[in-house]
Amino acid sequence: MNKLLDTTQTYFFGRSYSETLRCFGFNQSELEGKMILNCASGPSSFTADANARGISVTAVDPVYYRSSSTLKALGEVDYEKMFRKMRAKPELFRFDYYKSFEEAEADRYGALNRFLNDYRDSYPTGRYVAGSLPELPFDDRAFDVVLCGHLFFVYAFDFQFHLQSLLELCRVSRKEVRIHPIVDSSGCLHEFLDPLMSELERFGYSCQLEKVEHAFFKGSDRTLVIRRET
Repeated sequence: MNKLLDTTQTYFFGRSYSETLRCFGFNQSELEGKMILNCASGPSSFTADANARGISVTAVDPVYYRSSSTLKALGEVDYEKMFRKMRAKPELFRFDYYKSFEEAEADRYGALNRFLNDYRDSYPTGRYVAGSLPELPFDDRAFDVVLCGHLFFVYAFDFQFHLQSLLELCRVSRKEVRIHPIVDSSGCLHEFLDPLMSELERFGYSCQLEKVEHAFFKGSDRTLVIRRET
């Protein structure tokens, strides 16, 4: 199968604020006044850029106990790896949002630098929290919206980890959880998607797939939206 990644390891790789909004199908006004969790945030600039716009976002990631200099080195290594892999598999990408790999690379390196600056300056405020699924260090319903990008379905986790982690994201959300993308690293719909949605509905959550305007990677034009039934 034509896969982008070795899915047995994760990569420290992130996206910009505007690209993240498009991935999850939000516009900025829909997030204003809400408490948002970004999990696992990695080196995305979404948290930094959102808070600069007055939108309250907390980021959680397993590596957020490390220094900004260590994360800079980690990011530079993984970004080089990722863009090398991307250029080797051009058939897995669509050039609508980005017109070239060079444009995507410039945008994402800019996001990495904004993340690093904010991480260094804002870590003492509690904006960046060290934590990992399937157990997060937050109270029940602590956030209005929980976003989880490029973790589920992309990497080779087993079904039970997916289910336990999705239920954990639902636990800390008052309103909804959004998961993007819903395909594996070959761009194919993931085999766990339908059974996971069935299990979540059994636990009292509604699940639907929503079309989004962003699909840089093949098949990533839909997002899973999980809402708490009232």
